[in-house]
Amino acid sequence: MMKKMNKLNKAIVICVECSQQYPSDSLYIDKILKHIYLLNETKINYIYLAGKGNYNSNKTIKKINKHLSNKKIITKIIYCLDTDNFKTSPEDAKLNKEIELFCISNNYELVWFCRDIEEVLINKRVSDSQKPKEAQKFQKANNNINSELISKLKHENINIKKSNFLNKFDKELIRK
Repeated sequence: MMKKMNKLNKAIVICVECSQQYPSDSLYIDKILKHIYLLNETKINYIYLAGKGNYNSNKTIKKINKHLSNKKIITKIIYCLDTDNFKTSPEDAKLNKEIELFCISNNYELVWFCRDIEEVLINKRVSDSQKPKEAQKFQKANNNINSELISKLKHENINIKKSNFLNKFDKELIRK
């Protein structure tokens, strides 16, 4: 009797700043991924950091290691984080550099949204209390992923209202 082969051979684990209770970042990212890429044989998982500063907490590392423990599936770790006020806040700039070095040393990819995911995707900054509502509106809209937005998602250098999202995910996924 032949064993049924599992077609799933790749997983991407995306670490996002938001909490699992209010998964605004993952709503945005999920919509973009499903619109642009073929995901048939790739499983997308999220790790909710509940704050960018938790990028290397014991809890986060345990969750990442759990995903990496399945040797039958190729797993890539991608951090998707906001740059925040890196030009005016030395604390933000320092944390961003620490995260960048952490990702490099662990062979993880780092996707940045300058200054935040909302500013890149919906052209405005949003208060924390409005983030879930705005993410749900984005997810439900039909024509918000257009050529203008796509061009904002393929930048090498950090600029306001820009991201390197496509540069990183193009390495891992096939576009439709």
